[in-house]
Amino acid sequence: MSLVCRPLLTLLLLCFAVHSPLVQADSVLTIARGDDNYAPYEFHDANEQLTGFHIELTEQAAARLGRSTDYVLAPWTRELAITRRGDVDAISYAGFTKARAKDFIYLEGNAISVANQFLITRADLSPPIDFDQIGQGKDLSLGLVRGFSYGARLDQL
Repeated sequence: MSLVCRPLLTLLLLCFAVHSPLVQADSVLTIARGDDNYAPYEFHDANEQLTGFHIELTEQAAARLGRSTDYVLAPWTRELAITRRGDVDAISYAGFTKARAKDFIYLEGNAISVANQFLITRADLSPPIDFDQIGQGKDLSLGLVRGFSYGARLDQL
């Protein structure tokens, strides 16, 4: 799944550490993450070491809690399922949706990274695309990946 399709809002690791009996009983935080490279957020470097912005922040949070981490790689929908089921303690990141908020804790101001998605066109395209018309949604069909939020404005459209 591409980064553009994944708005990046973290599920608070600290809350899992405080509230999850599984985490309290073990010194290892088991974290679900995507089964691909999502540089610069989560990826394997030239030495095949897991790294990236999200990984570094997760490692720092775990260290402050006196925990180590273990990552479970899974396809996106499985990440959500195994986290809901309690097979892992947390998920590395997941965009906010009302449905997910029933199962997961999202705290305002706790975004570890964010992304904006844009409809773009080539500068040399003639005639140019009228983005004002697209923004109004007139006669527009748009395919979205189920289970993802693309931001409030697009969600409303």
